[in-house]
Amino acid sequence: MRKFNKIIICIMLLLPWSVSYSAFDDISPGGSRPLGMGGAFVAVENDGEGVLINPASIREGINGSVTAMYSPLYVGLDDGSFNDGFFNVVYHYPGVGIFSINWEFLKTSTKLVKNLYNEDAFMLTFSRKLNEEISAGLKLNYYRWGSAEQSDNFGNTESLGSSAFSFGLAGFYRVTDDVKIGLSINNINMPRIDDKSKGVDDTERMPFQVQTGFSFLLKSVMLALDANYVNNAIDLMLGAEYWFLNKESSKVFGCRLGLNFPDLGNGFNVTAGLSVYILRELSFDYGFLIPITTITSIWGEHRFSLSYRW
Repeated sequence: MRKFNKIIICIMLLLPWSVSYSAFDDISPGGSRPLGMGGAFVAVENDGEGVLINPASIREGINGSVTAMYSPLYVGLDDGSFNDGFFNVVYHYPGVGIFSINWEFLKTSTKLVKNLYNEDAFMLTFSRKLNEEISAGLKLNYYRWGSAEQSDNFGNTESLGSSAFSFGLAGFYRVTDDVKIGLSINNINMPRIDDKSKGVDDTERMPFQVQTGFSFLLKSVMLALDANYVNNAIDLMLGAEYWFLNKESSKVFGCRLGLNFPDLGNGFNVTAGLSVYILRELSFDYGFLIPITTITSIWGEHRFSLSYRW
């Protein structure tokens, strides 16, 4: 009976969901480590960078962490720059649960106009172990965007912008010590994010998003597979990670590879990354993405993260 219940839960967590579409599409959640694995991170346990993808994945492996990430997007563009990043704090309150505060941003500038367009996403999360196998999480998001002042042909100026709140749910299931399943549902209320003062199309809403997947540990190699349902499309993500040295030592080096298939028919991206533990508690992570069949003539996306855990 116990084995049958596990099978039922696995099927429920991996069921497909339907979705809708909106903005904030360029902010890619997670840090350098998730990027290096192609974004397949919803079922990876106890990592501060993964709390943006699945808050319930932080169970009991850390008492707390502080992580900062910076990423220049679409490196090689001649007419402007795109910069992405986040900062988060995770704290484990014994007997209560795990809390996190997160700020993620996207900044766009051109040679003529600085801060042409900005996006900010703030997220509060809470997760708690329900038993030794299952954890559940809640998240509250606040989205804000704005553009630089613009002028029309008649000399009139305006600045566009808007903000919205949304909420989501998350789950994590440890099938065995080597097999885990994750589930993250975001923007359940699908709030409007267009400039409401201008009476723009009411269909411009934050997308209802569901990411499910599993991770599997095979000796020293972790394999992960995720499916992300968003914008009426399915993104498939594959990743692998290998650690060369024992994590209990003061010197640890890890590497990872990944494949990302946006919309399952819109080309694919190759990702890779590495991790170096400078100290037992302090690590540097790097990840990059090379678009193979989508955007061309750029140097890809690069992410640099610094994490401190205790």
